[in-house]
Amino acid sequence: MQKLSVSDEEQMSRKEYLKNKRKQERQMNSAFGRLTKKKVIVAMLIIVLLAYVAIQFYIYYKQTNYTYLSAEEVDSQKVYDIYYMSEGYTYNPSSSLNYIKSNSFDLTRIYTDLGFEQIKVLGDKLLGIKDKKLYYLHLDDNQTLTEVYEKEIDKYTVYGNDVYVITSEDKKITKISLMSLSDRIEFDKEGVVEILVDDNYIFLCIEDKNKKGLYRYSQVLTDEMQLTDSENVSYIVEDNDNIYFVNKADENRVYKVNKNGGVEKISDDVKSVTDKGAITQIDGSKYMFCYSGNLYYINIDDNRCLWKVNLESLEREKVLYSSIEILQNVEDTVFYKIEDQRGLFLYNVDTGFNSEVSSRLITEFVVKK
Repeated sequence: MQKLSVSDEEQMSRKEYLKNKRKQERQMNSAFGRLTKKKVIVAMLIIVLLAYVAIQFYIYYKQTNYTYLSAEEVDSQKVYDIYYMSEGYTYNPSSSLNYIKSNSFDLTRIYTDLGFEQIKVLGDKLLGIKDKKLYYLHLDDNQTLTEVYEKEIDKYTVYGNDVYVITSEDKKITKISLMSLSDRIEFDKEGVVEILVDDNYIFLCIEDKNKKGLYRYSQVLTDEMQLTDSENVSYIVEDNDNIYFVNKADENRVYKVNKNGGVEKISDDVKSVTDKGAITQIDGSKYMFCYSGNLYYINIDDNRCLWKVNLESLEREKVLYSSIEILQNVEDTVFYKIEDQRGLFLYNVDTGFNSEVSSRLITEFVVKK
C-alpha cells in the first residue's frame, strides 16, 4: 500500500485548522456559560418578583381582610346613599359636597366650595356647620342653604325631627324643630360637650373643672341624675339600656353605665380613642358602635385597628387591620376612612365583604340610614 505524504505547508494548515477549531469550541463553551448565567440571574429575578408580589398581596389581605366571596354574598350587600366632603385644590381650599352610592356608582358633585363640617342627613336635608353657623341644604334642589340657628355653635346632634345645638359662647343647649325653625327651647345648662337623646331621656356630658361627668335628664331637662362619679367621660355611644364611654381617668379604657345608674369597666384590655380637648371633634359614634352583642371600637393599643369585644364573654377579636381615622356603622355594615390615606371603604361584619367605595380625598362623610 502506498503511503500518502503531507507537505509541510499542508501540515501547518491542518495545525491552524485544529487550533482554530479548539478556539471556536472554547468560545462557544464560554458563550454558553454566559448564557446559562444570564438564565440563572433572570430566573432568580423572577423568583424575587413573585415573592414580592406574594408579600404585597399578603399585606393587602391583612389590611383589608380581602376574601373571595360568593356572588350571593356580594349581591346581598345592601346599597346605601353616601354624602362626603372632599378637599378643594386651591391655596385656600373649601371642601365640596359629593354624593355616591356605596356600590361606587352615581358619583355626583352636589355643591362646590360648600365648606360644611360635622355633616348629618335627616330626611331630605343635609346639615352641617359652616363658619360656626348651622345650616341645612335641601337635597331636592341641591342649591338652597337655610340657616338653622343664628348663634355660633360648637357641635350638634339630631334626633327625630329635632336638632340639639351646643352654643360656642356658654356651651348651652338649644332644641330646634326642623319642621318649624322658630319652634325652639333654650335650656339653662352650661358646660355641655356631648349629647345623647333617646325616646325617654337626654344624656349630657358636662365639663366640670378637670373632668367631664355624665348626667341623665328628662326630655325638658329636669330631674337630673348623675350617672358617673370619678370617671372622666369622653366619646359616649348608646345601645338599648346602656351607654358606653371612654374613661380618660383610667388610661382611656372603655366603661359601661346603665341608663338607670351603675358604672363598670368593660375590661382592662379594651381601650379606645379619646378627645384631645377640641369640643367640635367630639363624636363617639365615629369611633365606637354596638352591633349584635358586640362593641366595636378603634383600638389605640393596636395602631387604631378596629376590634370587637363580646359584651357577654368579653372575648376580643381583631376585625380590620387598617388604621381607622373615623367610621360609621349602618346595620351590619361599617363604613370607614383610613388614617392619612385617600378613599372610603365598607366592611360587612356578617359576611366579611370588604370594598372600596371611593378613592377621593375625603375629609368626612355620612351614610344615609
